[in-house]
Amino acid sequence: MDSSSATELVLVTGVSGFVGSHVAARLLADGYRVRGTVRGSKVASIQAASVAKNRNFEVVTVEDIATNDLSNVLKGVKYVVHTASPLAGRASAADGLKSSVDGNLNIIQQGFKAGVTKFVLTSTWGTIMDPSLHKMYTGAILTNKDWGNVSEADILDGGHTPFWNYLGSKILAESAAWKYAEEHPEIDLTTINPPFIYGPPHPDFPPVQRTRLGTNGMVYALIAGEPGRALPPLLSPFFCDVRDVALAHSRSLKVGLVDNGNVRVQKRFLVCGGWFTWKEAAEYVTVAHEHLKNRLPALDTAKPLPGPISITDVSPASTILGLKEYIPWKQCVLDTLDALLVAEKTWKETH
Repeated sequence: MDSSSATELVLVTGVSGFVGSHVAARLLADGYRVRGTVRGSKVASIQAASVAKNRNFEVVTVEDIATNDLSNVLKGVKYVVHTASPLAGRASAADGLKSSVDGNLNIIQQGFKAGVTKFVLTSTWGTIMDPSLHKMYTGAILTNKDWGNVSEADILDGGHTPFWNYLGSKILAESAAWKYAEEHPEIDLTTINPPFIYGPPHPDFPPVQRTRLGTNGMVYALIAGEPGRALPPLLSPFFCDVRDVALAHSRSLKVGLVDNGNVRVQKRFLVCGGWFTWKEAAEYVTVAHEHLKNRLPALDTAKPLPGPISITDVSPASTILGLKEYIPWKQCVLDTLDALLVAEKTWKETH
C-alpha cells in the first residue's frame, strides 16, 4: 500500500533487520506510515532499496537505541514497535545484557515522555523457560505465564555459551519492560514472543548478505558446506515464519488494554508455527528440490530428541490477535531456500 491516506505514524526500530524489515513492510501494507531507525552505515542501502519509493516510509539514523536521545525521532509518532536487538555471539555477555535491557527501557521511557503510550516489543519464546531450554523436551504445556529464572550475575559469570547469555538477557530485558509498564499504567505494552524465526528476506529491502543471515543461516546450512557434513545443530525445533511474526506485530497495534475484571491482562503473545527437525527438513528438500540432493548433509548424523516435545500454547494470539493459522514449516523452509538460492548467485558474483 502506498497511499497518502495513511495517517498513523509507527516508529520501527532496527528496520534494516530481518524482523524489522518484514514488520515495516506489513505495517505499510496495512495502511500505516513508518519511520524506521538504522545505524548510519545502513542508511544509503535502505535509501537505494524499493521500500524507499513508498511515500509512507522514511528512514532515520540512530546509532545506539540504548543510549541515544530519541526526542527528534519520536516527533509525531503514535506507536512504537521495537524490534532492534543484538544477536547471540555479536557482543560480550555484559554488552549484550546492557544493550537488551537499556534498549527496551530507553525506547519506552523516551517514547512515554514524548506522549507515546502504545508499545510493541519483539521478545522471544525463549523467555518462558530457563536459558538451557531443557523444558522444551519435557512434554509440558508452555504458556505466556511462564518465565525463565535468571539473574544478571548468572549472565556475567562467564560460564555460559553466547546463546545462553542471549536468552538470559532477553528474559531480563522483557522483565524490565513489563516492570516499567506496571509502574506506569498509562502505558499499553505488548510483547511478541516467537521461537526461531525463518523465512525469505523481504524483497523491498536491501539484499541479504552471506555474513548477515542470522537465523536463516541454519536453513542455508542445509545446502552449504562439504559433502558428508553433519546436519545443523538443533538448538530448538520450534519455529515461526517471519511473515507470521510481522503480522502479529501489526495486529497488536489494533488491540487495546485487556482487563479481566479488575486485573489487567499481560499482552504477552507466544507465536509459533510448530516444530521440525533438520533431518525432516533435509528429507523434505530431497523430495521437493531434487536438484539440491547432492548439497544436503548426511542424514545419518541426526541425533534423537532428548525427550518428548512440549506444547506451545498459542491460544491468546489466536483469540486476541486472530492468528488462527501459521505458515507450515515445509513452506517456510522451501520459501527461505528459494530466496537464498537467488541471493547466493549475487554472493558468487561478488567474489
